[in-house]
Amino acid sequence: MGYAALVQVEVDPRSDLTHRHSILSEFIIPQLKELPGFKGALWMNDGQGVGTCIVQFDTREQAEQSFEILTPSNGPRVLHSGTCEIELEA
Repeated sequence: MGYAALVQVEVDPRSDLTHRHSILSEFIIPQLKELPGFKGALWMNDGQGVGTCIVQFDTREQAEQSFEILTPSNGPRVLHSGTCEIELEA
């Protein structure tokens, strides 16, 4: 089934949604799509300060390589990151 890179970051609930989406669309997503094994990604926001990203890849190694893109040093504070094997999709 594959593997997923999971990243949770601190997001200011008052920050500009258009600005956040433009950074993802112009920089992060194009870089991720160039990585081997990329299958797709989701970005979620709980509205209370936590943003979650899940990016799906073919292998664990490919998922781990995405952290360089997903957690840049000048990006938001990372609360949690890791890889998970995908056991089931619906």
